[in-house]
Formats: sequence, C-alpha cells, structure tokens
Amino acid sequence: MVTVRAEDADGIDSVWVQLDDQEPLGADGLFDPVLEGPFRLVVPAGFGTGQMLPVRVQARDVSGFRSQRDTSVTVGP
Repeated sequence: MVTVRAEDADGIDSVWVQLDDQEPLGADGLFDPVLEGPFRLVVPAGFGTGQMLPVRVQARDVSGFRSQRDTSVTVGP
C-alpha cells in the first residue's frame, strides 16, 4: 500500500502510481486542489523479501503541468 498526496491550487486532474514495469494505476483528481489516498500495489511473484522495487508517482494539474517523483518500496513477507 502506498499513500500519495498531490496538491495544486489550480486543481489536480489525475495521479498515476507505477510499480516497477507494471501498468500504472490512476486516480481522477476531480479538479480538487488536493488528492490524497492509498494505492494498492501488488508485487508480482518472483521477488524476494527485502528486495527494493522502484515506484514512480506522476500528477497532472488542470492546466496540463506534470510532476513526477521516483521512490522505492521494499518487498515484505
């Protein structure tokens, strides 16, 4: 589970979260100035406990401006 918060005074259009090379999960911001919530990311079989996987978070505001942050998660038992 990854909790994401995106904030923009003009309003958030969309947010995407991508684990490793999987398809991104998206959420509609409904043009609210803040979108915050959990994204459930499923780790595919074959990754061992303690292995780190990249996570990419992207947000787009109502004017089309995009922002991206890269982080990682550690696979748990």
